Amino acid sequence: MSLTSDQLWLLSSAAESYLALAQKQLAANENILKIVQRLRKSLPPAQSALTMELAQLRLRAVEKFPLAEKMFLTTRGYEQATSGLLAEYKAQLLPRGQRLLDLCCGIGGDLAGFSRLHDCTGVDLDPLLCRYAQRNSELQSPATVQVHCQSALDISWDGFDLVHVDPDRRLEQQRTTDCRFIQPSLAQLLAKAGSKPIVIKLAPATRIPDELKPMVHRQWLGERRECKQQLAWFNTGGRMPLGRKSATLVLGNGNSATIGQTRLRGPVGPRHLAGPPEPGSLLFEPHAVVLAARLVDSLAAEYDLMRISPGVAYLSGSIPVHSPLLAGFRVLSVCPAEPRQVAAELRSLDAGWMEWKKRNIDLQLYEDLQKIRPRGNRPLTAILLPQDGRSLCVIAERLERPPSPNSSPEAAG
Repeated sequence: MSLTSDQLWLLSSAAESYLALAQKQLAANENILKIVQRLRKSLPPAQSALTMELAQLRLRAVEKFPLAEKMFLTTRGYEQATSGLLAEYKAQLLPRGQRLLDLCCGIGGDLAGFSRLHDCTGVDLDPLLCRYAQRNSELQSPATVQVHCQSALDISWDGFDLVHVDPDRRLEQQRTTDCRFIQPSLAQLLAKAGSKPIVIKLAPATRIPDELKPMVHRQWLGERRECKQQLAWFNTGGRMPLGRKSATLVLGNGNSATIGQTRLRGPVGPRHLAGPPEPGSLLFEPHAVVLAARLVDSLAAEYDLMRISPGVAYLSGSIPVHSPLLAGFRVLSVCPAEPRQVAAELRSLDAGWMEWKKRNIDLQLYEDLQKIRPRGNRPLTAILLPQDGRSLCVIAERLERPPSPNSSPEAAG
């Protein structure tokens, strides 16, 4: 499959002024139809449509990529691509100057990040994505990046220190978290790799088959408030502890926070509160990346915290914990999750703007409680959770977040 003349035009210097105009007017919230009409005065319909699509994607991608205003994007490529922040972090995990093969590179999110520190080659089956990946990498790195339009399984992997793969995770146009349906398949990739180090990017919820878990280090990556991806590291040569997992929140400016899987001491496993949390005590909510990695109990052991109740991912402690992996709350009141009682408690606490959270609580009850509209001045948080067969409402105030730590960007074991 070759590129159309209109696609080639979009990649040329002739399209730059039209893209700049459309982006400027979109950023100023001008009417989209009017922008299209202006473009159609100078451009044929196909080129006008491509210009608008790319201009809108660039505006949408500003928070994800540092040079979004100059990048070449497709909707699907943008959605699946690793952000600039995470790509930079992943590149820093490896000794500088590695020879990397980035398979199924898409628009080049990871490729651009890798190429700043390493000698990179990209591969994708889509000729348009190959051209986009080449251009996007050139934007961010002075190094020469090669991109080949070829099958990930047909190209030679010889001579590379690490293979990174972002396999297609869609089944009949729907995203899938079942690793049996990724393309190329997990079995094909591992057979091709042999003993070569390989890292496979997966959706956070993807489960690795049990028989492979002793051979892999699973690392979940998050940024801001979300878990973004899971990395499956094989044949790491001791760089990553195999048969274990970790969760990393990437904060920017070279900072990150990581929790590794720990072996819980003693025969009883995780500790739980004997009853409801007391007013004045502290609650902690693990970050989404910790929840995705199922490392709540490892995080609790790290900071000597207890679960509020079995199966509920809120932790309790008596002293503040300074970690980006935990959001802290000071408990003000605990009452049954009954609308009249909750409303009365909120009035007594001068509650105003409310943040509502729930864990393992009936959705209808949650929606009924959200209808309460306090008229006070105090911003508070209501956390709904089960305790000994009852539904409780914990009313709390957020603790101020500590400064980001200067954590090392290495996965913990």
